[in-house]
Amino acid sequence: MELQIREHRPAHPRQKKAPMRAWPTREAPLSDRRDGRAPVSSSHLPQRRPWARRGLSLARWPPTQAATTSAAFACSPMNTSYEYTHAEPPSFLSKLCVLGFRLSGIKRQSADKAREAIDKDSLPAPIPARMLAKFDVVQREFEGRPVWTLSPKGGRSDKVVLYLHGGAYIANIIRPHWSLIECLIDQTQASVMVPDYPLASAATCLDVFTYLDRLMPDFHRFRANRPWTIMGDSAGGGLSYAWSQWLRNHGQPQANRIILLSPWLDISTTNPKQLEIDRHDPMLPLMPVRMAAKAYVGDVPYDDYRVSPLFGDLQNLPPVSVFTGTYDIVNADAHELKDRLKSEHIPYNFYEYPKMFHVFMALTFLKEAKVAIGQISDLIRGARD
Repeated sequence: MELQIREHRPAHPRQKKAPMRAWPTREAPLSDRRDGRAPVSSSHLPQRRPWARRGLSLARWPPTQAATTSAAFACSPMNTSYEYTHAEPPSFLSKLCVLGFRLSGIKRQSADKAREAIDKDSLPAPIPARMLAKFDVVQREFEGRPVWTLSPKGGRSDKVVLYLHGGAYIANIIRPHWSLIECLIDQTQASVMVPDYPLASAATCLDVFTYLDRLMPDFHRFRANRPWTIMGDSAGGGLSYAWSQWLRNHGQPQANRIILLSPWLDISTTNPKQLEIDRHDPMLPLMPVRMAAKAYVGDVPYDDYRVSPLFGDLQNLPPVSVFTGTYDIVNADAHELKDRLKSEHIPYNFYEYPKMFHVFMALTFLKEAKVAIGQISDLIRGARD
């Protein structure tokens, strides 16, 4: 497996460029990496430097000669790995959002909001009127819960997305989710199905999997043999990866591609590195997240792949792409997944945005979100039969 690293910071015009050499990956000592080959073991390595700086390192090194742009890679066969670190400093609007999160006390209020969401089933945000005018939108009931399909007007699209929204398994789809979906349809002309899957504590993991199993025949009729992507954010990202493993285990048709946005992959949230990230994360506190986890797992063990897909079998799954920000406690999950994929020689795409917060791409007005949405759209357009 060849690892491709992209350079994102141009050299100073008067600065003499260093000779091309491969970025040192985690798996072997530097002396073993001069030929750029993908090493295989990381057991002898010490801990990396603090997580808040992790996303800044790749851009300082020259790229390998095999490096490509994200768009070109997204449309090529998934036989290599690709890592992207956003090199631009945080935009003014993203800094303003972080400041607003901190001043609003959203992190301190999360425990009360989590208890409230667990005690009652939250309602989905309505689709904005502009999307109803722009797209062909159908809402129907499936097992007492709404399912939406959205398609471009004036023609049949050739790509399909199954989108599983986030919300820590206790909160429903919110307006920023619809804004993200709108941007993705605008850029890809894909058709999207968005199910309002059951939420805790009225439902547990087993109920959600039963619901999705019953939904899949309807989804495949909607898909009509078109290439499809399964995608989700936060808890929906973890659910997307867990559901992909379930489909493989049960011999069901799999997606052409998996896209995970700030995914929650280890429901226990006990990674010690999350304590360090928690100091910087302006949104997600650990304790309310663990409260939501307890409500969702039911009788399923915390290390079961259905609730923590990070610990499942990662072989023979569709190509996976992960988007994450370093000011997000589940960034630790994203790096653990990347390390596992790398150690098992499974190709992946990994997009990291330094100092960006949880599911930042759903705030579609941000400069960083626009870049990420462009990359996500490239991946959707590159999904193949």
